[in-house]
Amino acid sequence: QALADWRTPGMTVAVVHRGEVILTTGYGVRKQGTDKKVDEDTMFALGSTSKAFAAATVALLVDREEISFDDRVKVHPPWFEIYDARLSNMVNVRDLLTHRIGTSYADENELRPGSVDAKDHLLRSRDLVKPVAPFRDRYVYSNNMFIASGQLVAAVSGETWPEFAKKNLWAPLKMKSTNADAVAARRRRNAASPHRLVDVEGEARAFQWSYPDAVAVPSGGVNSNAVDMANWLQFQLADGQFEGQTLISPKVFKLMHSPHTAISEPGGAPDILSQFPDDIREEADMRFWSYGMGWYVTEYRGRRLIYHSGSIDGFRAGVALLPEENLAIYIGVNRTSRLPFPMILRLFDEL
Repeated sequence: QALADWRTPGMTVAVVHRGEVILTTGYGVRKQGTDKKVDEDTMFALGSTSKAFAAATVALLVDREEISFDDRVKVHPPWFEIYDARLSNMVNVRDLLTHRIGTSYADENELRPGSVDAKDHLLRSRDLVKPVAPFRDRYVYSNNMFIASGQLVAAVSGETWPEFAKKNLWAPLKMKSTNADAVAARRRRNAASPHRLVDVEGEARAFQWSYPDAVAVPSGGVNSNAVDMANWLQFQLADGQFEGQTLISPKVFKLMHSPHTAISEPGGAPDILSQFPDDIREEADMRFWSYGMGWYVTEYRGRRLIYHSGSIDGFRAGVALLPEENLAIYIGVNRTSRLPFPMILRLFDEL
């Protein structure tokens, strides 16, 4: 019913409660006008929920004592710079993951079409993107710093970010289908197609699944299915452990779920307002907002809520944890409708 009401062709869902996977499934169709059903193995794009994977790869290196969150970024990729040379020397690893550099994703993203690769994009942004807030002054959502975190991981590990993530994160978590390659993802036999509305009142229409991987990973660009995401949710609720194996120590892991950047005006942040309008925030008693590392940290009906949303052309996703209830949900849809979080909150309330 929700898919019909929100004019969304398909949905993928994973629910983990008290350490157990209680649901991995799909609803609707992979492509409008076909009978190809979404199931637990159907691939969807995760959008900016990819940022949690970026933070986790950095945390792996911190836990192995190969880097520190307080290291200057320029120590590792020495070419790294932001809009001010003096400030470039001050940016530390923690800054990359906490949205406090001062440049906005809206300005950063405009340069993507003309960028050759991630390094080229970041250096072009250095010259062309001006800050909208002073360095470390306030929360300003940035995709570029998460792209830079991938370059940091590559510089320290000697591998590309997707190679490092696959070997050190997705393989141990048995996330066998997860990747950071839009072309490979859309070629899977069981892959959802992205959709957009023909017009404001029209039906959803499929189009080509595309993403500038070489430029934008890992600020976005990770692709997965409900089965793999259930493992990711278990890992999150277990503070860095999976099936008895510690991938990241709890001490380091919990830093990702801890507040680092205060968000004083959530109603003025488009990325928050799109998921949690004013009336929802008031009704659910969401009194404080902050950003951790790759995750938002807030509260929902008196319980700590760790979440992230994701949106790229034709897909939207939501990942949310209520640690005190030992409950986590992932929902992805194959249209950029705002359906994931209303559905997540509905499931939270019922469970």
